[in-house]
Amino acid sequence: MMKTVDLGMYATADSIRFTAMRGSNYYSDISIDDIAFGENLDINLGPDTAICADASITLDAGYDPDWNYEWYVDDMDVVEATTQTITVDSAAKYYVKVIPEGDFTTTGGFYGLDSINVDINELPVVNFPDLAEICVDGNAFSLDTVNATPAGGAFSGPGVSGNSFDPAAAGAGTHEIIYTYVDDNGCSNSDNTYI
Repeated sequence: MMKTVDLGMYATADSIRFTAMRGSNYYSDISIDDIAFGENLDINLGPDTAICADASITLDAGYDPDWNYEWYVDDMDVVEATTQTITVDSAAKYYVKVIPEGDFTTTGGFYGLDSINVDINELPVVNFPDLAEICVDGNAFSLDTVNATPAGGAFSGPGVSGNSFDPAAAGAGTHEIIYTYVDDNGCSNSDNTYI
């Protein structure tokens, strides 16, 4: 039987004594072995986080690369990776178990454990309607009038300055104009059209 006892209140003690009492027959024999003193590692993967649907994040257990790492996803049944860091791009609860160099036998059973929830924020749905043909000597116009959605994004491309399109600056030909929108979560998406 393995037993772990918190000796934190005795941190300044310089010795320890084991006292055992046994009964009167062989069923009450006792022994003590494999004693280890230490403390579990303080692993910190940081607070729960969210990433955009087209992004990934690297989780770092933050300790010595010579130590042993076990990463799990959603439960602690199957080891998914054995490296100090992992890069993830899907929503899940990620666990890491860190064992100092060696194994439970050589480290006294001490280890570190932490988990982090990673959520996925969907990308915004962006729509940039088609633009009508315009003559190269036509008037510049505001791209806000084409009702790209959601409102508040940014336009880019030949002949674009801020939210205005100037056909003379773009020159004759067919030009791609891009509308990019960034939502409150920092996730961005874009749509394009041609003029």
